[in-house]
Amino acid sequence: MSGYSDSGTCPNCNSDKYEIVVDWKPFNLESTYCYDCGFNTHTHVQIDSLEDLNLEREECGEWDGKALRSLKNKRPQTQWAKDNMKYYLDFDEEKE
Repeated sequence: MSGYSDSGTCPNCNSDKYEIVVDWKPFNLESTYCYDCGFNTHTHVQIDSLEDLNLEREECGEWDGKALRSLKNKRPQTQWAKDNMKYYLDFDEEKE
């Protein structure tokens, strides 16, 4: 594991039995769990469709002072992503 674990205060019940686990390899991931009320969080991993990606770009407007225009195609996945991302995705990506 390339991260750390810590404890905190549960936002649901104020328990101090709230575990926080952070990892940054292969990318930023975080999960939490309260051992008193069961409240938990997990990083949600997905790859948006081109339509949803363009909606997000429109909403964001600009990046680093430059307009984010609609795309005709998404950037292709890296070889690592093709080989390993399936282990992290919450659903099968729709083929476009």
